[in-house]
Amino acid sequence: MLRQREARKPVVLPVRIRMDSGWHNAQIRNVSSRGLMLVMKDPPVKGSFIEIRRGTNIVIVGQVRWSGPDRCGIRSQDKIDVAFMTSKEAKENQARKAGHQVVERRATARVLSPEEVAERSRQKSQLMQRLFLIGGVVAAALFLASLLFDVLSVPLDAITKHL
Repeated sequence: MLRQREARKPVVLPVRIRMDSGWHNAQIRNVSSRGLMLVMKDPPVKGSFIEIRRGTNIVIVGQVRWSGPDRCGIRSQDKIDVAFMTSKEAKENQARKAGHQVVERRATARVLSPEEVAERSRQKSQLMQRLFLIGGVVAAALFLASLLFDVLSVPLDAITKHL
């Protein structure tokens, strides 16, 4: 006997997806308390686990149950609060209608403090110093190896002639 499928709520919610290959953009097209459908370029394969984030408040972890060319179905690890997700969407739509711009958290660049900029520069310079040092050591080792080969090839050639 087939179980009755839970009703899906149609939505269009932009989200960020974390997969093995990194972060990707996607859209939730429908949602229920235990799953959702994503539309995205190159969806994950069936059986893989993903993390879905929308802003700072919504985090969903789930497993891909089916996958098509541009969409996939996700079974969530925990129950999804459909009312919260749809009310968030309703608030954004109301804000857009009222003329307010809704800004996603990642839409604006993070401003770094001067101390953070200095620390990143210091780390990059240390990395560059190490890379140049390793390159110099490798070049010196190759040069010495070629010199040693030249020095040893003369006596070995003489020994080879006499044998």
